[in-house]
Amino acid sequence: MPSNSIKPIIYLVALLGVTAAAWAGAAEEVAAIGQQRAGVFEKGDIDTYIAAFADNAVFTPSLQAFRVEGKAALKDYFSALFETYPTRHIAGRQGSTRVYANDTIVVQNAYFVLTLTDKSGNVSVHNLRGSATWLKMDNQWRIVDQPWSLVPRLPRWSPKEKPSLASHRARRSSLSPVRNWSARYPENWRARRCSRAGSVPPASHPRRPRRSFSSSLDRRRYRA
Repeated sequence: MPSNSIKPIIYLVALLGVTAAAWAGAAEEVAAIGQQRAGVFEKGDIDTYIAAFADNAVFTPSLQAFRVEGKAALKDYFSALFETYPTRHIAGRQGSTRVYANDTIVVQNAYFVLTLTDKSGNVSVHNLRGSATWLKMDNQWRIVDQPWSLVPRLPRWSPKEKPSLASHRARRSSLSPVRNWSARYPENWRARRCSRAGSVPPASHPRRPRRSFSSSLDRRRYRA
């Protein structure tokens, strides 16, 4: 039976004391370290958190303009961050892991929400995206590069900024002299005519009275 053949292997693994971590690949090892670092970050253990960085690691934060280079500078940066924001919480999503160079390089990408609370109790929420490049050095995984950046927002019109159709038409009417003349002289057909031609209409032009004609001959005589 297949189950009987599997049992000796399970007993052998238990006797040798081989854990599941020994069977894990590079991606699983880095994921386990990253999960531990997330708890250390919220706890505020600066030495344990910095230990995963290489000596010449580079970190590009989202809260300042310039990158942080070297383990000593990284310790100063995160010490100031932990002191300024005693309460921190990080939640990741949409993670991606890729392995290169015969399981010696691991690249992680993820989006995450960083919630920071300062000493006064003010809470700030940051939607971030970041990546981490891990390199296996002396049989240990170390971060050599880790950039963080804010997720860009799509531009949205506020009610005060978004122009309405009525305001757009009013602005066009104020800039158009033809429409102004038509509105100024609505009863005068000559004024409307002049406005189409682009000339300034006179102040007043009475409308020509209509006449009734009994025949087409009278109409021709009147026109002549």
